[in-house]
Amino acid sequence: MRKYWRIAALISLIFLLVGCASREQSVRTYDEAADEQLKERYIELDQMFFEQYDSAAEMIRDPLYEEYRGLHRRFGPGSSHTFYADDLKNNLSATVDLDNQIIKREGVEIPYRVEGSEVIIPNNNTELRDETLIRFVKLAEQKYDDTVGQNRHTLITGGWLPILILLSGLIGFMKPEGVWYLEGGFRNKDAEPSQSAMTWMKVRSFIAFGLAGILFWMLYRSLI
Repeated sequence: MRKYWRIAALISLIFLLVGCASREQSVRTYDEAADEQLKERYIELDQMFFEQYDSAAEMIRDPLYEEYRGLHRRFGPGSSHTFYADDLKNNLSATVDLDNQIIKREGVEIPYRVEGSEVIIPNNNTELRDETLIRFVKLAEQKYDDTVGQNRHTLITGGWLPILILLSGLIGFMKPEGVWYLEGGFRNKDAEPSQSAMTWMKVRSFIAFGLAGILFWMLYRSLI
């Protein structure tokens, strides 16, 4: 009995670790409107510092210098806007239903459609720009593809385990006497298994077969 509890625990652990590739993905990204606002703030501070100060030593003493320096790193000459996007990637969150093509955010559902590789927002009644909504969809698609890829790798490297347990459970249900013999019955000369032992052997085999079947089905579902 102890062996079967170990098998059941192992199957449950794999099930929790692998999971399914859900077609509804939660993603986070930055806000295009906030991007524009900070750009305008940088231009404002840059003009102020240019007009009021003649040297960097004087600028450093200004209380607004730290804010200006941070914005200058993002928007000044030679800066990387990609760095800025990564820096604010957790600013907004949404859930994207890839099957029904709906973006869900703060109780509002925003439909979209995909034409080829292009994401189209036909009716945007939110404060967010289309670029931000499109980025939600792209991130959700990438997250889903990554999950499917991980599940495929798991199936290739560990898919033999549920198959082995399926076969073991089937054999134990169909031929409980053989399993009883291999588990220790061979140690006793001319011993015969009781009917209770055979019934319990079938119950354990059925449980192992059922759990392995569920796991294998979930692994298969994660690939489509």
